[in-house]
Amino acid sequence: MTRAGVNHVTTGSQNPVSTWQIDEIVDLDRYPLERMGSDDYQRCVESVRAALVKDSCAVLEGFIRTDRVDRLRAEATQLEPHAVYMSYEHNPYFTEIPDDVAEDDPRRFRAGRTNGMVPADRIERQRDLWQFYTSEALHTFLADCLDVDRIYCYEDPYGSLILSVQECGEEFTWHFDTMEFAVTLLLQESVAGGLFEYAPNIRTHEDECFAHVAEVLAGRSAATRRLELHAGDLQLFRGRHSLHRVTAVEGKVTRLIAVLAYNRESGVYATPQRSIQAWGKTHPDQIIAQRNRRRADGLID
Repeated sequence: MTRAGVNHVTTGSQNPVSTWQIDEIVDLDRYPLERMGSDDYQRCVESVRAALVKDSCAVLEGFIRTDRVDRLRAEATQLEPHAVYMSYEHNPYFTEIPDDVAEDDPRRFRAGRTNGMVPADRIERQRDLWQFYTSEALHTFLADCLDVDRIYCYEDPYGSLILSVQECGEEFTWHFDTMEFAVTLLLQESVAGGLFEYAPNIRTHEDECFAHVAEVLAGRSAATRRLELHAGDLQLFRGRHSLHRVTAVEGKVTRLIAVLAYNRESGVYATPQRSIQAWGKTHPDQIIAQRNRRRADGLID
């Protein structure tokens, strides 16, 4: 059921005073974020919910106004030089290989993540990307679509809002997300490749389902799906239980996608270990948060 209030959460990194409005970039004719409670709004929300239940994935095509996609793309292009490249091989869980597992155990799988990522502290707060990420109207809409009471901006100083940069040959191999859901906005598609592949609900809170994961990694699973996104599309994805990857980009056009990170709890940060993997450094706030870290499940990552 749609709520009647706005659940915007102010974080320390947000600008509390802004004249920016969601109609600056969002196609409100197709996605009536400003008419919460209307029949059109409710139909839109129910459509997204149904897709998430069925496939753990919902794509809102043309979420960004066609006359504003170039504006966001230009902003993203300016950020490209700030991309951090921490190429390394990892398994789907970003963990070390246990000593006592079989050769075909998915924890032994290793493949590369070679794309670059622009951290949140490089994204100017007054620009469209950050204003969009912190928008009250967007927060309320996403929470309604996810059927949760409220969402919070991810507090991590590097990972709250990321720009993923994928040039020719670069990929992000199979993995599970640490957070329950992900929100992405494609800003520039590649000529070829750069496809989103996923296996929905391949594990549960209680069961890692290693055999099913191994089938996906070996290319033998009928559960694997492929999704081609276009510039201006917004994607909601439940990646905690759904194995997924982005295939290698082909051609000279860089794939640019904004990753908007939210949580159902406030005060969530990356662990220092994951921060080192992603950025090659840690932040004091991550270390403090690690001492009080809470987990929503017992999954290994």
